[in-house]
Amino acid sequence: MHKLATLCTGLALGFMTFAHAQSAPIVVGFERLYEAQGQPTAQQGRVLLGELGCTACHEAPEAMNINHKRGPSLENIGARIHPDYLYAWIKSPHELKPFTTMPNHLAYDTDPAQQMGARYLTSFLLSRSEAFVPDEKESDAASIERGSALFHSIGCIACHTPQKSPSMSHNSIEDETTSAVTQTEVKLPSVPLPDLRAKTNRASLTQFLLEPHALRPSGRMPNMKLSQKEAEDIAAYLRAPNNDLKELPKIDLTKKDSNFGKHSIQKGEKLYNLFGCVACHDQEKWKTDAPPLIAEEKGCLSNKRVLLAPVYNLDQRQIDAIKLALTATDAPTPAETLDNKLAALNCYACHERNGVGGIEAGRYPFFQATLEADLGDEGRIPPTLTGVGAKLTEKGLRDMLVEGHGVRPYMATRMPQFGEAQVADLVQAFLEVDKNPNPIPTNVTGLEHHQRSRYGRTLMGTEGLGCVSCHNLHGTPSLGIPAIDLATVTERLQPTWFKQYLLDPAALRPGTRMPNYFEDNKSPYTKLWKGDAGKQIEAIWIYLEQAHPGLLPVGMEQSDDYELVPTDAPILLRTFMENVGAQAITVGNPEGAHFAYDARHARLALAWRGQYIDAKSTWADRFTPFANPLSEDQYTLPEGMPIAAIKAPQDAWPIFIGEAAGYTYKGYRLNEAGIPTFLSTLTVGDEIISIEETITANKDQSLLRSFVISGNIHNPLYIRRLKDGKAERLLISPSANPSKVQWTVSW
Repeated sequence: MHKLATLCTGLALGFMTFAHAQSAPIVVGFERLYEAQGQPTAQQGRVLLGELGCTACHEAPEAMNINHKRGPSLENIGARIHPDYLYAWIKSPHELKPFTTMPNHLAYDTDPAQQMGARYLTSFLLSRSEAFVPDEKESDAASIERGSALFHSIGCIACHTPQKSPSMSHNSIEDETTSAVTQTEVKLPSVPLPDLRAKTNRASLTQFLLEPHALRPSGRMPNMKLSQKEAEDIAAYLRAPNNDLKELPKIDLTKKDSNFGKHSIQKGEKLYNLFGCVACHDQEKWKTDAPPLIAEEKGCLSNKRVLLAPVYNLDQRQIDAIKLALTATDAPTPAETLDNKLAALNCYACHERNGVGGIEAGRYPFFQATLEADLGDEGRIPPTLTGVGAKLTEKGLRDMLVEGHGVRPYMATRMPQFGEAQVADLVQAFLEVDKNPNPIPTNVTGLEHHQRSRYGRTLMGTEGLGCVSCHNLHGTPSLGIPAIDLATVTERLQPTWFKQYLLDPAALRPGTRMPNYFEDNKSPYTKLWKGDAGKQIEAIWIYLEQAHPGLLPVGMEQSDDYELVPTDAPILLRTFMENVGAQAITVGNPEGAHFAYDARHARLALAWRGQYIDAKSTWADRFTPFANPLSEDQYTLPEGMPIAAIKAPQDAWPIFIGEAAGYTYKGYRLNEAGIPTFLSTLTVGDEIISIEETITANKDQSLLRSFVISGNIHNPLYIRRLKDGKAERLLISPSANPSKVQWTVSW
């Protein structure tokens, strides 16, 4: 302390207890867990240790899985924050912004000492910044009104306190649900907002709303995907004139006496480092003289000014929870670690999961639909996260969490983006924690009853179960309410969850308006498989997997023209095709080179240029005759398989195909561009070799075949490829694992 007193000449650094006059910091994730659990727990304590920045200074065991929250960037802070506000903030953050998580480093026993320390630190921070430019004129009333409507509709009030009555909320829909809670107060703590009119200018606030992660990399303030105009309007609303505006203490840094200038900046820099500001704001570990985390009420846990410990004003619940976290002997389970991350990001403000979180009654009426449609709560309330890892695919989770993609355009509340660094680990966490140990048997390979895609189209249409009465498909409106578009279902959802959901929607989504078509596993549509619900649901999945805007269900189709024209991405169609078979998978490419893959025998069978295919025989003809290419410029692949086990290159090439040649078809996968990779295995003696074949179209309307062969290859394998119109055999070295071979098919 002698060193500190010498450094801060004139600062009276007392050791008296800091008056606990301000409110405890609000950590909303802690509050949601406390609400659900009813008493302090170690899990809540771990949330606090991360959200209060404890682990920026103190080491914590890795097994505790703390979510480390970083402080906002201080780069060029003087251009973003008014100097008077910055000075008042440093002097007493809890007084300026009650409930803040920012600790008080100047909780001294005399006001003059606080003023001097705040001036030094403010001088240092402003010396590294451009000058603050106040707004020259007020925002217009129309912009403020638009900003108010946005703030109260897109999801801001899930974290922040609503500023007006629910009855005035954007596009309010009066129904039994909303009217019952209209007068209910918001009781759960909200993330406090500062006096933004006093704090910043309109341009800085607008830029922050557009790119919050640039200044707050921990993602606690998410990106709400605002347009420039929307950000300007919300900034205008948040900075609108307010009768409660506080009079800030003034700081004059233009004086040339001993308290200002170069000398003051140097003292401020030393204080900045001494107080450990770098630990939170520059993400540098400040370990000098920082004691280990201990569960005793001293230092930061004491609410006293002890040595260099900052004052947080913790309440007893928070202190008890942190103690429990520091004395717990068991590491958090994967489920608890996942819950802690959801609490840290305040996902519980909108979503319920396993009885925790969800929208509280006082905020409920602010969640509205963007259109007048009878969608009920599903049209305005974010879905539950219970079991979401068993519901969504890895791609579906990434699209939602990392990219912030939404599939409910009718919902005013937006799915925010938190930044990949903050949520990428949630993808695998959800998949691991929610994995269903006993998934319902589901076969969506399309191999058995190969034309089930055609049947799925029938079931979805008006002559079947009538799915198109409510659901959009590929942007084509439904015949009734505009429920979720089903075009991306097979990318987003796991097929086992999809099947289980259709068998009993209310069991997975209580309160859903999705009807139960399949009571006792029986379908009301008995023309297919005698009403077998399982097979019919699988048929719908297979149809959705292959569906294209030109292949809409009965009642939704817009013309009798069934020609498929690939434009932006490949189109896949399962069909019967002459010289290919009853399990043909045709692929049409925008480049104009197309092909048909024989799934039964795991081989490329036919290629052609020009127009792709007419799907009428597959989709509209009851007897499903062969479909044929819409071009005479065709090439039939030679007999046999592309890879075979022969002893020497001059040996006769086997003409067997499929199982007779040792091949087993294993399906296909699509990359982001929609290009399929066909999977198969080849059995040679006791060896099972995996083969991946990707066929892409070139601009010159040729096809590039790429093979990846992997496995314990000990027997000689040859691949037959075409070169200059002639077939040649290429030895696949047994030592190559995997081995990759490419060649172009042109004719």
